[in-house]
Amino acid sequence: AGTIEINGTGGIIEGDLGAANVNVNLDKTLVFDGSASAGAGTYNATHTDRCTVADGNDINSGDFGTAAFSVSFWLYIPVGGLVGESWGAVLGKNYTTSAPSGGWAFVRNATNERIAFQTSTDAGGGWSDTTYGPANMVEDSWYHFCITRSGAAMKLYVNGESFDENTASETSNLTGSGALTIGANTSNTQGCGCGVADVKIFNVALGATDVKFLSSKIQADCDVGGISG
Repeated sequence: AGTIEINGTGGIIEGDLGAANVNVNLDKTLVFDGSASAGAGTYNATHTDRCTVADGNDINSGDFGTAAFSVSFWLYIPVGGLVGESWGAVLGKNYTTSAPSGGWAFVRNATNERIAFQTSTDAGGGWSDTTYGPANMVEDSWYHFCITRSGAAMKLYVNGESFDENTASETSNLTGSGALTIGANTSNTQGCGCGVADVKIFNVALGATDVKFLSSKIQADCDVGGISG
C-alpha cells in the first residue's frame, strides 16, 4: 500500500474511496477570531480580521432589492464555541444592530449560541424578519446554512433540512451602499469568531432538493451540479 500525503488547510477527500480517482479538496477556509493581531482562540473587538466585498450595486455583492434570493455557506463552530458580541455578524450586507434600511445578515445570537438571519425594514430601525437556527451547536463541527426568500416568505435551512420559516412583515428592499462583509458587520463594530467556507449567492429561491445538494459536501466550484441562478 502507498502513502497518501495531504498538505493544506481543511483537506476534504471527496468521491468513492474504492475507485482509482479521488478528488481532494484543499480549498482554504476563512477563519475569523475577531482581530488579525489576536492570537488563536482570542477575541478582540477591533475586528480587523474580516473579509469585505465592495458594493457593486448588484446581487453579486448582496444587493437583492425586492427580488427572490438565496444565500448558502458553511459555518465552522470552533473549540470553545462561537465568540464575539451577541448579534455579531457572520455574513451580511448593510448590517448593524441599529437595523439600517436595506440590511441583512447571518448573526451570532448569544442565547443558546445559535445563528439567526435578519432582514431590516424599508424604513430602517427594525427587523422585517428574523429566523433562528439550532441552539447549542456542537463545537469543532461544520454546519451548512441556507436562507431563501420568495416574496415575503423566508425559509432557513440547516444541514439541508428546513429548520425555521416565517412570513416577513414586508418584502424589504435589501439594497444599500455598504460592503458585503464576512466576520464582522458593515460598521466593523460587531463580529463573530468562526470559520466560513463556500459562500454562494443565488438570484432565485432555491428549493429543498437544491439546498440538500449544497449541504451534501463543500461545493467549492461555481458550477454546482446545474443549480440555476
